[in-house]
Amino acid sequence: MALFSKRKLPAELAAIVGHRRVLTVVESSGGLVAGLADALVYPSGTDWAQQPWHKIRKGGWDVTSSTLSWTDTSGSLVELVLVKPGRLTDLFKERVMSTIVVNQSVVLPSGGSALITARRDLADAKAPLIWQVFPGEATDETQLDDPAVASELARLRAQYDSATKIW
Repeated sequence: MALFSKRKLPAELAAIVGHRRVLTVVESSGGLVAGLADALVYPSGTDWAQQPWHKIRKGGWDVTSSTLSWTDTSGSLVELVLVKPGRLTDLFKERVMSTIVVNQSVVLPSGGSALITARRDLADAKAPLIWQVFPGEATDETQLDDPAVASELARLRAQYDSATKIW
């Protein structure tokens, strides 16, 4: 993806982007959206919002409604109607996937499952992995206290936290 010149960005967006690498800029119904190497910058009301790639839990592109949507790790849903999606939909998938180091499902003895993830912050190569546990389908938050989850999380952390320090 070609580097988009920051000189072409409106001053207020260029100020938010700063010296970060811009990979693509597209038009949404609310204004310009900038896909950066480390985050997505998009219009939110009268201001700009930034969504770090590693904090997107799930999301995707709906071609029928021209909507890029995602749920962040706090559970908030964001939807952007893209007038001209360009390469942003591909960039969205690639950047989110590049943050994932571990994505492990754990079947719970009580039924259901838990998802253990480890993500890397693309803005800080030296940052430690960010570990999270989410309930799987037909599983509620209370089931995440299962000892099987704690055991698998400890095993994965021992394996991956030390391995990532080599890089």
